[in-house]
Amino acid sequence: MKFKSFLPSVTAVTLAVSMSYSATSQAVIHTGPDGEPVNKVDATVGAKALSFTLITGDVAHATVNNRGEMLGARLTKADGSEVVWSTLQVGPNLYLIPAEAQPLVDAGKLDKELFNLTRLYQSGYDDERSEELSVIVEYEDGTSPVQVSNSRMTHRFDVIDSASLALDKEGINSSYSELTSDSRIKSVWLDKVFQSMGADLPSPTVPLTGALSAYQAGFDGTGVTVAVLDTGYDFAHPDLNGQVVDVQSFVWGSEGQDLDGHGTHVAGSIAGTGVASDGLYTGVAPGSKLIVGKVLNDNGSGSMSGILNGMYWAVESGADIVNMSLGASGGSDCVGPAVDMLEALSDRALFVVAAGNSYTRKTVSTPGCSPKALTVGAIDRDGNTAEFSSRGPSVDGKTAKPDIASQGVDVVSASTGGISGNEYRLLSGTSMATPHVAGGAAIVLQANPELTPTQLKAVLTSSVAPTDAPVLEQGAGPMDVAQAVEQNIVGHANLSLGDFYYPYEYDVTEKHVTLSNLSDKDITLHLKLKMIGDDGDTNVPAKLVKLNTRKVVVPAHGDVDVPVTVDASAAIRNSAYGTITGRLTGTSKDGDNVVVPVSVWFEEPKSELNITAYDRFGNPAESPSAVSLLNHEDQTVLRHSFIDGQAHFTVPSGQYSIVSSVMTRDEPSNQGLVESVTFLADLERIVDGDTDLVLDARKGHEIEFDANNPLDMQGFSGGFTYDMSANDRLKASVFDYAPKYVENVYGWSHGRDENFNFVVTTRATAPMPELQTSNGTPVEYLSPSLARMFDGEGSLEMVYVGDGSREAFEAVDVEGKIAFIDAEYFIHTPARYARDAGVAGMVANFPNSVGRHNSSVNSYDFPIVTVTADMGAVLKQEMSEGPVELQWSGFAPESSPYAYSLVHQSSGKVSTGKVKVNEGELASVNSQYFSQGDERIIYADVYAHVPGAAGFYSTGTSQMIKAPIERVEYFSPETVGWTNKVMPMYTNGGGSFEGPVIYSSGHTEDTTWYKGPFGSSQLTNSSVLVNRFNNEMKVSIPHFGDAAGHDSVASPGMRDRLSKSIEVNGERAYAQANGMVPLPESPALVTIGNGFMRRADFGPANQRIGVAYETVWSFMTDSSMQGPQPVIVPSIDVPSDLDNAIPAGEPATLSIKGLVDGLGSVPLASVQVEYAYGTQQNLRWPVIEWQSVEATQSNGDWSVTIPNDSEAGQYVHLRVVLSDHNGSTVDQSMVRAYLLK
Repeated sequence: MKFKSFLPSVTAVTLAVSMSYSATSQAVIHTGPDGEPVNKVDATVGAKALSFTLITGDVAHATVNNRGEMLGARLTKADGSEVVWSTLQVGPNLYLIPAEAQPLVDAGKLDKELFNLTRLYQSGYDDERSEELSVIVEYEDGTSPVQVSNSRMTHRFDVIDSASLALDKEGINSSYSELTSDSRIKSVWLDKVFQSMGADLPSPTVPLTGALSAYQAGFDGTGVTVAVLDTGYDFAHPDLNGQVVDVQSFVWGSEGQDLDGHGTHVAGSIAGTGVASDGLYTGVAPGSKLIVGKVLNDNGSGSMSGILNGMYWAVESGADIVNMSLGASGGSDCVGPAVDMLEALSDRALFVVAAGNSYTRKTVSTPGCSPKALTVGAIDRDGNTAEFSSRGPSVDGKTAKPDIASQGVDVVSASTGGISGNEYRLLSGTSMATPHVAGGAAIVLQANPELTPTQLKAVLTSSVAPTDAPVLEQGAGPMDVAQAVEQNIVGHANLSLGDFYYPYEYDVTEKHVTLSNLSDKDITLHLKLKMIGDDGDTNVPAKLVKLNTRKVVVPAHGDVDVPVTVDASAAIRNSAYGTITGRLTGTSKDGDNVVVPVSVWFEEPKSELNITAYDRFGNPAESPSAVSLLNHEDQTVLRHSFIDGQAHFTVPSGQYSIVSSVMTRDEPSNQGLVESVTFLADLERIVDGDTDLVLDARKGHEIEFDANNPLDMQGFSGGFTYDMSANDRLKASVFDYAPKYVENVYGWSHGRDENFNFVVTTRATAPMPELQTSNGTPVEYLSPSLARMFDGEGSLEMVYVGDGSREAFEAVDVEGKIAFIDAEYFIHTPARYARDAGVAGMVANFPNSVGRHNSSVNSYDFPIVTVTADMGAVLKQEMSEGPVELQWSGFAPESSPYAYSLVHQSSGKVSTGKVKVNEGELASVNSQYFSQGDERIIYADVYAHVPGAAGFYSTGTSQMIKAPIERVEYFSPETVGWTNKVMPMYTNGGGSFEGPVIYSSGHTEDTTWYKGPFGSSQLTNSSVLVNRFNNEMKVSIPHFGDAAGHDSVASPGMRDRLSKSIEVNGERAYAQANGMVPLPESPALVTIGNGFMRRADFGPANQRIGVAYETVWSFMTDSSMQGPQPVIVPSIDVPSDLDNAIPAGEPATLSIKGLVDGLGSVPLASVQVEYAYGTQQNLRWPVIEWQSVEATQSNGDWSVTIPNDSEAGQYVHLRVVLSDHNGSTVDQSMVRAYLLK
C-alpha cells in the first residue's frame, strides 16, 4: 500500500489529481481522414519496462510511463511458463493477484497491497531497484517475532506485536510458504510507503479559521509543541527561522532538509511567522514550536516502518500535537500497524490526520480512519466541501469520518527554496487543511493547558462553525478557533450510538449523549437532532434515532446526559443503511452553542449469494476462472476465484452486477491449455435474501472479429470497466489476458447496467499457415509463444529424433530437415540440440500429456510447433511407414503483411456476434520496420487505453516481427487509445514507444521503426523535454529515439550506458531529490548534455546501427519563460533502404529540421553538418575524423548531401549543429547513422 500526503494540485503526482483515467486526457489525437550502467529507474524518461518479483515468487512484468501510471501487466510463473492471468484496477491502483494467493487475501492473511503493482513501483520494489521486499509481519497477541528464512529483521514494534522484515527475492517463495503457514503469524502487510501528493497569490486562509480573534485574546500557540511528520522542512526559509526546535530524519542519507516542499508548506501553515510576507501569510499558531520528523524522502516517499518510528519519536520528544498530512488510499479495513501505533499513543498526544483526496465516499484512509485520530476534511473559502476531499465513512465502512474540516483549497504557505519573491506557493488538499487544524489545536491547548488529547479533540469539534454539509463530508463542521478558545459546552468528538447487526432485535435501545459545562454558570440549551442516511441523501425516520428531550440544563463544571433512543424497527431504504449520521446541536439565549456529531451503524440486511459456474463442457469452472461482484451504490468491487465451480459471498442486500470469466480447457477432464474464455454478466440483479445464481459458459455466443482481410487473433484481452461513482471520478476495471493459444472468446449477459462497459481487444494478423504431410494428412498444431513459424510455401522431410536428447540428434541426419521429437515438458534443451544439428524446423510431440502444450521458446531462427499426443501418434505412424515430408502454406505471424489492433466495446451489456470492421473506417498506418543489414526478429506490444483502464495489453502474447518488413497496421478509432511499443529483445530489451494515440476514423499516416539515425527524441505521450515551473525545471529527456521520434528507453540486457549533465550559467547543476533543477529568476544560460552508448554486435539484439550519440543543448531562460523550454531536437531524414543502408559511392541528400515542444518544426538560423566513415562504436575511441559539408536552404527547408565515398561495410557517422533565431542551439553527434553497402 502506498501512503501519500493529501495534496491534489497541479504540482502533485498525477494519481492524486483524478481517480479515473481517460484516454483523451493522456493521448495525442490524430485528426483528418488523409555515463553509468542502467541500474535504476530513471524518472526523466518517457516509459520504463519493469519486473516485480511478488511475494509468491511469481514475476509480474509491466511498463510504467513518466507519470507513474502502469501500462498493463503480464504474469510469468516461477518456471517461466505463460498463463492466463487477470488484473483488477480500482482508480489508479493496478492489482495482479496470482490465483493461488487470492484465498489468503480474502482471508486477511495477506495484504492486498502486496499485489498492487502501482504501489510496488511507487515504493521502489521493482526488481531493478530492490533485491528485497519489505513487509510488516503482525503476530498473534504476545507472540515474539518468528524467524523466517531468506529474511532479515529491520525493526521491532513490540508495542503493537509487529516487526518489519526484508525478504530476499531470491528464495522468496520459501519465505512465502513459512509466512502463510505459521499459525503464530496473524497477517503480512506490505511495508507501506508514504508519499507526498499534492500569478498573484490569493488571500490568506488563516483569518477564515477564527485565529485572529484568538490572537487578540492573547493566544497564538505559545508553549505548545507540534510535531510535523512529513518531508522535512526548508532550513533556510525565513518564516520557519527559530520555529523548529528539533528535527529528526527517518530517511536514510538525509538530515531533515526538505527538497520536496510538502513538509515546508505544512510547517508554515502551522507555525510560520510570515516574515517573508510582512506578516500576511502566517501560520495558524505562530507562537507554537515545531519538531519535525522527516519520514518522507525528497520524492515524497517513505516506508511504513519509518512512519511508525517517527510517530513514536514525536510523542517521546514531547509533542502535544502530531500533524500527519499523509495517508494511504485503497484498502477495505481500518487495520494495520499505522492504526495500531496511533491508537497506542493517542492518550499522550493528539494526532491530527488528513482524510484523503479520493473524492468519493468510504475513502477516508489509514491512519485517519482510526476513531482516535482527529481526521480533517477540506473546504474552500466559502465553506463548501472541496471536490477532492475524501468522504466518509472510513474505509471499514463503519466509522463516521472526517471529524472536522478546515481550509484546504488554494492555501498559500511557505515554499521550499523560495527566493526573490517566490517564498510562498499555492497548494490544495486535505494535507493543507490538516495543519490549519493542528495550529488551531495548539491555540486551544495554550488557552486550556489542562486538556487531555481526547478533551482537546472534543473542544475543537464542539465549537465548529455552522454548516449544512453532511457529517460524512465535514464531520462536526468547519473549525472555529475563536469559538474554541472560549467554548463552554463540550460533547464527544464523534459519538457512535452503537453498531446494530443484521438481523436486528426490534426493541428500543436507550443511549445518551454527555454534555459537559466548563464554565462557572449553569447553561440552558435547546436541542435539535437530524439524522441522514449513509448515502448522504436520505432523511431517515425520526423514530430511528430520537432525541427524548428538547431542553437541558448543564450545571456549572458538571455534566448532563441527553437521552436518545435508537429504534431498529424503523423502516429505511436500503441505500440509507450503513453509517447514519447527524449533528446534535444545542443553543442558548446567551450565545453558548455546541455541536456533537453522532452516528449509528446499521448493518445492511445481508444475503447469501451462491454462484455456480460451468465451463463449455458443463464441468464446474476452475481457476483461473473468477467472478467479480460490483455495487455502484456502495462503490465496492469484490473478486473471487471459483473452487469446484463455486463462489460464495455474504453481501448487503441490494443491487449488484455480477461479471465472470470462465475458462474452458482443451479436454472435458479440465486438462490441457485454456481453449476459450466466456464472459458472463448478470447485471443489476437484485440480491435480497439467499440467492443462488448459475453462470453457464454454454450459454455464451462467440465474439468474432471480421475484416476484409482474413484474420487470426494472436490472443486477446477481455474484461470491463465500471463507473463506481456518480461523478465519473472513480472507475474500476477487471481484465483477463489470453495468450495466443486461447482460440475463442464468448459472451453472454442478462439485464443492463449503464455503469458497465464491456471491452475485448485483440492483435490480429493474417491466418497461420496450414500444415499437412506429403500424404495429405492435415496437421493440427500450436505455435509456442515466441517461436518462429513456418512461412510462405515449402516442404521438407520430417525425421523422427526420439526424445530429442543430444544422443538422439547425433544418431540421425537432420541437417536442413524437420526434426520430430517426443518431449516431456520443456523443449528449450531439445531446441538447442536441434539448432546445433542444423535443423530447418522442429515438431514437438507430448505423448504423455493431454491436450495442447505451450512452452515458451525464443532465440531460435527456425520454426517450432507443438502437437498433441493424438496428432503426434498419427505423424509417427506415417513416418514409420516411409519418408514423410511436412508441407506448409501461409504467412507466419511475424511476416504478416498486415496487423489489426481492434476493440469491441458495448455499454450496459455484453454484446456478442461477428464484429465487422471496415478498413476504410479504421485508422491505417503504413509501418516500415527497419533492420540493420540483416534479417532479425523484433518484438512488439500494443496497449489499449479506455476510460477506467489507463493502459492494458491488448493481447496476452507479445508479437514478433521479422524485419525488414513493410506492412499496414489498422487501429480501431475514436473510442480507444493505443500505445505501441517495439523492443529489440523480448526481455530486458528496453523499448521504443508511440502514444497513447486516439485515431480518428479514416486517418492514414506513414511511420518507420528503428530507422537511423538514432539520437535525441521528443516524447510521444504529450510530455515535454524541459519544463519550467517557477524557478525550477524538470528535465524529462528519453534515453534515445529513432528517426521517426519514437522515444526509447535503454536496455539493461544490452549493457547500455547513459550520461547526462546540466549546467546553469556555466556551473554544474544537479536535480534535487524531487527531480527538479533550481534556476535563478534572472536570465540564465542552461546547457544540457545527454549521451547514450550501446555495445555493438552484442547479444541476441546484435545492434549495429545507432549504437551511440551525444547531444548538447544550450538555451536562455528566465522567470517569464514558464512551461516548455526552447530545446531543439534534430530531425534527420536519411533516404536509406529498409536495411538502414545506402549503396557505397552513391551520394545521398538528407533533410534536416529542428523540433521544439509546443511549436513543432521551427525556422533555423544556421545548420552545420559533419560526417565521417568507419566502424567505431562510440565517440571516444578510435577517434572519428570528421569532414565538413555545406548545408543548403531552400524555402526555409535545410538539406545536405553526403558523398558516401567510402567502401561497403563502413558506417556513416553524422554530426549536426542547429541554431534558431532566438539563440538556442543543439550539437548532436551520432555514431553509425547508417550503413554503406
